[in-house]
Amino acid sequence: MSADINMNIRIKKNDDKGIILNVIKKLKEFTKNGEKHFKIDSVVIKEDKKNATELRLENASEEDLDTYINNIKKDICINGMGPYGNYDSLLSTNIFQSLANVNCGVEFEGSFSGFNNGGNISLDADMHDGMLHLIEYFELDEDHDKYVNFFEEVLDFSKFCSLFEINEDDYDIEDYEDFLPDFLERLSSYPSMDLEEFLEYFDTSINEDKYEKILEELSMFDIAYFETYNEDYNLNALISYYVYNPATGETNEDVEQKEKALQIKKKNIEQIKSKFNNKIEELISLE
Repeated sequence: MSADINMNIRIKKNDDKGIILNVIKKLKEFTKNGEKHFKIDSVVIKEDKKNATELRLENASEEDLDTYINNIKKDICINGMGPYGNYDSLLSTNIFQSLANVNCGVEFEGSFSGFNNGGNISLDADMHDGMLHLIEYFELDEDHDKYVNFFEEVLDFSKFCSLFEINEDDYDIEDYEDFLPDFLERLSSYPSMDLEEFLEYFDTSINEDKYEKILEELSMFDIAYFETYNEDYNLNALISYYVYNPATGETNEDVEQKEKALQIKKKNIEQIKSKFNNKIEELISLE
């Protein structure tokens, strides 16, 4: 699997240094391919405090680890790259599950995030109260189309024309749909689409100051950004929720968490529509 993945893990402070040491040792096993056909690279561990000494995990001896962990008084932050190699999914690597198996009392949070040939992917982990909670995400090509459609729903064609002082009778919805992908891509990056470029799509009587003010205000809304839309508003995003029980070794779908996340998204959608509409009315009234 061709991929560019970043790894971040925070192991919570624990008075039993032996537990922490064993978790770190287990993680070190994944810095070599072995029989797994994948590995994590450039793994650095560091205490969560200013000017803390870093330790490169791949090169650390057992004695180095023992000395380092026994001097730790705060959470441990671990950064690395990967996993790289052959695996079906981030979940199937069982890296987080293996850390949870070391001791059910250990608490940690972690993530793998990046992209492969299929698009953006991530796996978030939260180990607490003896259970490992996992969220796996895959970005789909159609998610980008859904994003444009959602923005069009929030800012419909008629309001768009009023906002940018366009004669609605001169254009139709297809003109707006052709315009939106380019406009949104530029809105969430720098530089945004300037007025001269905008005029290649629509004639408008708007002045440049008001145009820039509108762009500034729109860019402050999180739906100007695809990643935020997909995480917080896309009801059909390919996001899976699991809970892993180290005591039994079983991984099951977390139906309760999935439904809770869905309800939060529905609430987010209603809130953003209301806030966005209020802002649009305010911007339309600007002189």
